[in-house]
Amino acid sequence: MNRPNANDFAVDILNLNSTLTPQLLVELHASIAINSTAFVVVDSESGATEFIGSKTESALLKFAKDLGWGCHRRPACFLVSSK
Repeated sequence: MNRPNANDFAVDILNLNSTLTPQLLVELHASIAINSTAFVVVDSESGATEFIGSKTESALLKFAKDLGWGCHRRPACFLVSSK
């Protein structure tokens, strides 16, 4: 593979938690959670969760949630409320 920098590497998203250092995971997680104005709404009837906010912020919060990161230094980011 031809890479611009010999130190570049690919990371399988499914293995991100076990591939990156704990310090890097904390920084990445904090960057997503702290810098987002999006939030989660849970439909009281179906239980389905939906991220409310910009598409980019919602996608990043879903990414963090899918990796099991929860919320870092921002209790409101995954606050559950009724729709």
